[in-house]
Amino acid sequence: MADPASGEIEFARPRRATAGRILVALLFLGAAAGAVAWQLGWLQRLPLPSLARAPAPAPAPRVEEALPAPAPADAAAAAPKAGETPPPGAPSADRPRSDAAAAIPPAPASAAEAAPPPAPAEAPHDAATATPPALPVPPHDAAADAPPAAADAAAKAPEPPPAAASAAPAPVSPPPANPPVAALPALAPAAAPAMEEALLEPGPDGPLPIIARDGREPWRVYARPFDMSDKRPRIAIVIFGLGLSAAPTEASIKDLPGAVTLAFEPYGQRLPDWAAHARAAGHEILLSVPMEPPDYPRQDPGPYTLLTSVDATQNLRRLDWVLSRITGYVGVANVNGARFTGSRTDLLPVLEEIRKRGLMFVEGRAAEQSAADALSAPMALPRVVSDRMLDSDATRAAIDRQLSELEEVARQHGAALGVGYLYPVTVARVADWAKTLDKKGLVLAPASALGAMPGAPH
Repeated sequence: MADPASGEIEFARPRRATAGRILVALLFLGAAAGAVAWQLGWLQRLPLPSLARAPAPAPAPRVEEALPAPAPADAAAAAPKAGETPPPGAPSADRPRSDAAAAIPPAPASAAEAAPPPAPAEAPHDAATATPPALPVPPHDAAADAPPAAADAAAKAPEPPPAAASAAPAPVSPPPANPPVAALPALAPAAAPAMEEALLEPGPDGPLPIIARDGREPWRVYARPFDMSDKRPRIAIVIFGLGLSAAPTEASIKDLPGAVTLAFEPYGQRLPDWAAHARAAGHEILLSVPMEPPDYPRQDPGPYTLLTSVDATQNLRRLDWVLSRITGYVGVANVNGARFTGSRTDLLPVLEEIRKRGLMFVEGRAAEQSAADALSAPMALPRVVSDRMLDSDATRAAIDRQLSELEEVARQHGAALGVGYLYPVTVARVADWAKTLDKKGLVLAPASALGAMPGAPH
């Protein structure tokens, strides 16, 4: 460049290459090269990773599929000894039989490595690990031709006891998992009457109660002993909802006097274990039979509910499933099945079946439209009707008031029946109240002691 003042020629200095300028140049060249390569179709040939969601992994094989099938006796005899190489094609214990079994590691080469470790000392059985999780019972479809199989119903988790204004099986909140029976206190098995084979017959889902050939009836054989010559007014208490939740069930069995009758729900898990503990503690037990409530299907007591919308054959089939859940009970009970008990046509075959099997019937909540009173008398069915619902208002003051009214009913009629649920407040108030009956001239009696009284109580 020429300088006009001096006339000298000055050369321009070249610009220095900085890192930023080099990076920009490289990016520009890379973009240009990529565009050219894309136009020529080179990039389409490269195995680029797919942005689509990876397919779900295949389900893991079952344990039965992963384990090799047991070798026959001839193959076991022909198996090579340790250290020998089996001929090609010969069956081998470490050769996988399927793709699922390929994950099993082969047997070690040496006999010392193949020796199994010493077996540990046998640990006590933990029933909690074998207890299936509780699952909600789906609503019942009245249009179904027949109730589901017993195995399907056993897989359905029972529903918790309802609020006091609902039927016993109605849902309120998911019940906690049942604890293992081993966690329960040890009870003398001799305290419970032994099961008698003469009072059982095989059924499609398990043993069913029956009148023995010598005329003995289950409701009398399994009843809690009571002095029938006692002339004091009798008060019976039946607590519903047992078997669905472990802690309230255990508390009811332990904390309530033995003269209090306990009603177990058919959808509970491990019912035979709970029933055995209750009977060992001196309680007589009932089995709750779900019947159609007035607001069905908004309130659905479960898949084995006796309904007015199905025929007698299906209702008796459902009744058989319920009756086969446990043994050693004196009868069946229901709290909120007013729509079913109000139908003479539907109730009659059910009561006849109950009478044929030597059981008693307890109505947990009296209904004016109930046909049980008129139907049970001609067939001499032992029946007891509730006089008071103890915990419709589940507060201490309300429960105490119902118990006081129950005392007045017993003094007037000679006997009275109160029912409630296994709420902690109900169990606590009944347990404390029962201690005061002797000085009041009253006696706490099992429900069977009221059923034995002709026409009492109503």
